[in-house]
Amino acid sequence: MRNGRHVVVKRLEKPSKHASNVVFLKQLSVASRLRHDNLVRLLGYTISGHLRVLVYEFATMGTLHDVLHVPGREEQARAVLSWAHRVHIALDAARGLEYLHETTRPAVTHKDVRSTNVLLFEGYRAKIADYNMFSQAADMARLNRSTHTLGSFGYQAPEYAMTGQMTDKSDVYSFGIVLLELLTGRKPLDRTLPPGQRSLVNWVRMICSFVPSVLFTASSPDYCEKTKEFANPMLMEDRVQECIDPKLGDQYPPAGALKLQNLTAHLAVSWLQLGRIAVQCLQYDPAFRPSMGTVARVIHYAVVRDQQGVV
Repeated sequence: MRNGRHVVVKRLEKPSKHASNVVFLKQLSVASRLRHDNLVRLLGYTISGHLRVLVYEFATMGTLHDVLHVPGREEQARAVLSWAHRVHIALDAARGLEYLHETTRPAVTHKDVRSTNVLLFEGYRAKIADYNMFSQAADMARLNRSTHTLGSFGYQAPEYAMTGQMTDKSDVYSFGIVLLELLTGRKPLDRTLPPGQRSLVNWVRMICSFVPSVLFTASSPDYCEKTKEFANPMLMEDRVQECIDPKLGDQYPPAGALKLQNLTAHLAVSWLQLGRIAVQCLQYDPAFRPSMGTVARVIHYAVVRDQQGVV
């Protein structure tokens, strides 16, 4: 821009002949009023005939996908994405989705949660991008159900293949995969790996044990009695080393490590804590997945306990 500010200009696909500029403008009006620290802000737009252009703020540090997975950026990822950064990126992304699901009216389902849509800004604070306000309109929703594939391969919730529709719990499933990317450093699908490890979700599930949930306990602000009635997939402490991103080296806190060393002054949020949240998000039945509000509060609760040195 003339003032030297960098922006992102996104040209939308040519609308169908049935698409209404009136409806589109209503959606723009809603999108322009969204204000949250963890959402990429819509700065402006242009409509001229079939041309529709949106202008967003520019992510100075790129995307989470680039930092984790793009060849040539491994040194940057190793230097920058410390354990603390990963925890706060997870919390930022969860809060952005919580806002879309639980604060906006009407509620917004993102429908394409993935690491390329988690943008990183100064200080490696994360914001959710490409929240598709424009697919929420009735005419666009019908179009999406009939002709468009929603979401991205490797991130889609299993129920989408059966119903062709996405809900807020579909976003929760996709967020669980993004969280696993942060924890393991792996892509959702990687054909360069041995057959049993190519799918990140399947690989993690193979090293889970099915036990009663201990994620949402009575000491958690989001305790729910029904979570104790079912056997849930849970990562066990003795399997953490199989999953941890090797780029972290020993710069992460395995569960209980500091306590075992009698270092009680500071208990870092453990890999195991976030791993367990991730597998809860990946429950096959959407009804047993937590809401994004619950996920954000549980991560925040863990961070607060960390900062207070609570063991």
